[in-house]
Amino acid sequence: MIDAGDVQDATENGGSSATTVISGPTTNLNLTLSGANAAATVTTQNNNSGSSYQLNFQVNGLAELPVAVTLTSGPNVINPIDIALCGGNGSSCGHGFQINSGLGATAPSLGDIYSFNVTYSDTSTGTLNASVTGVLTAFATNLAPQTGTSNSTTPTFSWSYPASAGDYTYQFSLCCSNSGGQIWQIPGNNSNANGFTSAQIPSASLTWGIDPTDSTNMPSPSSLNLGANYSWQIQVLDSYGNSAWTQVNYQP
Repeated sequence: MIDAGDVQDATENGGSSATTVISGPTTNLNLTLSGANAAATVTTQNNNSGSSYQLNFQVNGLAELPVAVTLTSGPNVINPIDIALCGGNGSSCGHGFQINSGLGATAPSLGDIYSFNVTYSDTSTGTLNASVTGVLTAFATNLAPQTGTSNSTTPTFSWSYPASAGDYTYQFSLCCSNSGGQIWQIPGNNSNANGFTSAQIPSASLTWGIDPTDSTNMPSPSSLNLGANYSWQIQVLDSYGNSAWTQVNYQP
């Protein structure tokens, strides 16, 4: 049972964690844990050009510890293919077994099923299935500034939310001058949040250097360079982790 004042940390499929603080008397809040050995998920990405779809696969341990995972079947992907464990040398992902597959202009279909063979640390084996839960077409629009519309090195970024904006969470990122490297993203690298809501940034705009969700999250470097090429994007995510993103270029 969770007592008053307890804090529960829950790690979700996407790797982010959420914190719930219980501040008053509580009853009947016993947690029911999954009895499954592991869990597999597949999420989709869609860009606003309609020509770049991606599948993101992930397998996480639950009652057992996976030590090897193979994607064995599913539409539009090469299989079988071994999936690497995150966190090793050269790994750029957070935890579990993850792999991405670009589909080009081929759109995933709702309900597409993918199967995985899993070997656990006790040498037992099993099969997991994951299905496509959605392909988002809810894009952010009217992104500004874009190349040719401004020469500010500390611009204000603005966009329009999709219809039913409150149904989604959002991520902002500014990337890659000529020398490369992430410059600013919201939520920040040290945030526990998976995204921000339209209620947190109702203006659909960001003043340079001001993160309405975290005052410590600042761009680095502190300003852009005249004549350098940058790109920035708004990514829309549903409750399953499927995303639709819009990206534009900006040269001050």
